[in-house]
Amino acid sequence: MKLQNEMKFSFLVTGSKNKGYIGMCKETGVIRGGQTLLGVENELINSTTAIIETVMKDEKYLPSLNSGLPFKFKLNFYYYLLMILFRKFMDDLEINFFTRNTSSLVPSHG
Repeated sequence: MKLQNEMKFSFLVTGSKNKGYIGMCKETGVIRGGQTLLGVENELINSTTAIIETVMKDEKYLPSLNSGLPFKFKLNFYYYLLMILFRKFMDDLEINFFTRNTSSLVPSHG
């Protein structure tokens, strides 16, 4: 079994300059926090890249990465997004949603 070509990873980062930022990857469940938006984005990308590289080294983890997280964790991602959108109306919250493909995270994954 091989890593699916061009998997897409979705990231959600939220927070504010005053309170810090927190981000989550929908496909891996990685959660990272920090004081800057760029810092959290980089942490999410680096952590996801490390997961992909680990899977590439030991194929016993391929099925879990190819199938993604269990539904309850994906539901948590969307619940988190809804709570953030609700709070957006109550606070000076910044929201940043971005995606990366495996080719941009790991140069060669074949």
